Amino acid sequence: MQVSLEGICSILADEAVVLSTYNDGSNVLTIGVGHTAMAGTPSPTPGLKISLVEAFNIFRRDLKIYAGEVKNAVSVPLAQHQFDALVSWHFNTGSIRFATLTKKLNNGDYNGAALEFSRWNKSKGKVLAGLKKRRQHETEMFRNAHYPNQSFNVYGTKGGKATRQGIDDIRRLFDADSGSEENKSTEELLRNPNSKLLPKFRPQQKDIISTATVEKFLHLVPDGRRGDAVKILAVRGYYTNSLGEKGVNDRNLYDDAIFIIEPDGVHNFNGNTDPSVYRRNIAKLDAPQAVRYVPGPHGFSRKRGPYPAFRQDSECTIIRDRTGEDTGMFWINLHRGGNNTTSSAGCQTVPPHQWNEFKSLVDNLLEKHAQKTFYYILVDYTDVVSEAEIMSHIPAPTQTASNAKTTIVAKLQNLYLPVLSAWGVSGKLEKWVYLLKANR
Repeated sequence: MQVSLEGICSILADEAVVLSTYNDGSNVLTIGVGHTAMAGTPSPTPGLKISLVEAFNIFRRDLKIYAGEVKNAVSVPLAQHQFDALVSWHFNTGSIRFATLTKKLNNGDYNGAALEFSRWNKSKGKVLAGLKKRRQHETEMFRNAHYPNQSFNVYGTKGGKATRQGIDDIRRLFDADSGSEENKSTEELLRNPNSKLLPKFRPQQKDIISTATVEKFLHLVPDGRRGDAVKILAVRGYYTNSLGEKGVNDRNLYDDAIFIIEPDGVHNFNGNTDPSVYRRNIAKLDAPQAVRYVPGPHGFSRKRGPYPAFRQDSECTIIRDRTGEDTGMFWINLHRGGNNTTSSAGCQTVPPHQWNEFKSLVDNLLEKHAQKTFYYILVDYTDVVSEAEIMSHIPAPTQTASNAKTTIVAKLQNLYLPVLSAWGVSGKLEKWVYLLKANR
């Protein structure tokens, strides 16, 4: 027997659902639905933030432990509503093994057991209104199969503004599970690196095009962060005409491209910027937009626990399947995908055989340039800067073709490079020889 969705909502209604680490008042770091390090992974750390689906998955894992203890302690048959009430009570008190309530229940005295709930209304010898109300809810649930609360509050921070959630949200979040490959390690996935979801080669986009595209959309980044040394450009639909259905931005394919932009060059990776499946309420990042990311864990629902990734750190705009546009914190993370699926319910993913390289490179660059976060700029392939656009920013040289080659270095130093630098593009002089020859 498992706790029903109605039972889960009732428990959540009597607990604080908090999506960032807080002190519970006794110097114990807590997150989600009363989760602490003693309950297992993840271990709450200062500054940790999680999504509602992550909080729910952590809670489900913790709840499974309490439900198992109720099963072991109770020896008489239980209806679903009775089991739900007992798990709610035990989740709060931890007393199923030695309480008089359990003894009466195991003796077949169901009415006597129901009367015992109300006795557990004190903390440190003082009756608390919240506990008194919770015991009333549990008694009603146990006796009459009545679930008083089917909605609950979610707080971004302890004591902050609450948003209301309900049983339909729980169903939706449960359905957003992205696949069994998430439970495997990168090393396990690399043992079977072949994937029909991948193009044959990494993106071949020229560095100057990637850099110029970032400059084109730099206005999407807040003023104070436009000078960051490390940025990431994602191009949705990069392989639209060479992978999957021609002319279609497919889902569950690594048909997009991700470029790490840093002062010493550009690094090209395959990637996925779409959900793996179509399903009502599944989120897809809108484009173009810039989203801030921070190194942090992903996959709190995994049996192995979360693994290092990059977490959404600013609000973003999404488009939900059959629902429409929405803006806020939806935990559209950037993490490792799989071989048989891109492992996304809306997150941005990198194929497993490139993930370790990608993660290590970004981490090292952030440390090198003293950045704690970076901006991820997502654009559609049709918005990528063309070579013609780049050429239009470079004045044509006035000298004749016969002496052009003899003055190429001078032009780079005195005319073209200043223009390119003013446009935000810099690098070794050799990079621009191609442009000068093309404009000769």
